[in-house]
Amino acid sequence: MRVATKRAPAWREFSVAAAIVAVTLTLTLTLTAGCDLGSPAAPVGDAPPDASLAAGADLAAATAPDFSTAASRGDLAMTPGVPAGFDDPQLSARQLNYGMALRTASLKLVGDLPTSDEIQALSTAADPAVYYAARVDAYLADARFSEQIIAFFRNSFRSGGTPAGLPSLDTAATFAARLVVEDRPYTDVVTASAATCPTYANGRFLDGNCANGVPTASGVLTDPGVQALFFSNLAFRRARWVQETFACSKFPAEYRPQPMMVGGSQYTSPWPFASIAGGKNAPVDFLASDIPGLPFPVYLVGARMERYVAFGPTTGTSVN
Repeated sequence: MRVATKRAPAWREFSVAAAIVAVTLTLTLTLTAGCDLGSPAAPVGDAPPDASLAAGADLAAATAPDFSTAASRGDLAMTPGVPAGFDDPQLSARQLNYGMALRTASLKLVGDLPTSDEIQALSTAADPAVYYAARVDAYLADARFSEQIIAFFRNSFRSGGTPAGLPSLDTAATFAARLVVEDRPYTDVVTASAATCPTYANGRFLDGNCANGVPTASGVLTDPGVQALFFSNLAFRRARWVQETFACSKFPAEYRPQPMMVGGSQYTSPWPFASIAGGKNAPVDFLASDIPGLPFPVYLVGARMERYVAFGPTTGTSVN
């Protein structure tokens, strides 16, 4: 038996476990830049099948794709590298301006412009660099910084609020913000096993454990709000959220440079199609979908549809 998958907006193939492992190994935090995932690479024509498939090669001889070069990593090859010795004239033309730096720091860290007293003190300071550094430390100790960093993680996690019928969608962002404010290891965001659902009130973080009954909490990965917000068949949306939020990598994780047509569907995985269980002559029996389903109640002969099944017959299959 063989499973064919299409890339969005149709079908995808992805390993949830591999995404979680990759995130744990490569987790980094860049507060000022964040993740720029860009737009998905568009499918390009109908590429010929793998040579191993056309030649009927033995599956035991199939080798894993080589990701050591940019061209072999699919859409990653679209990102040009910076030439050696590159010197941007705009960078070298920059001038130090502590007034603008103070304005930027104040807006980003406390969400407000610097006061007139701060501006005046900076302009008369014997050493502007020392005064600027002291103000940044003061902003980081300000209660407004906690609110700013919570807002940052709400945007990063694409969550927030408490919709009716759902658990709080604020606890994941609040927990991540608390790690930053309290200068704790950021890896705790996916590894902490206690107090992972805190709240924030009156300028203070308050301890709270998630009440979703998991055997062992694992940071925001087991947050009930995240679990509810990114619910989908086969956890595709949760896996995508983990990968794009923490690994800063597009979903799915692996692409072939050129999609190939298999049974009327685009196959985008870099692995040889013949390596799928069943061998090169096995039929494509069904398709796997990551589409979450209709966002409103659906009824069939008066009965409400309770869930969607991620698998269905391949194109052209009749229903008996």
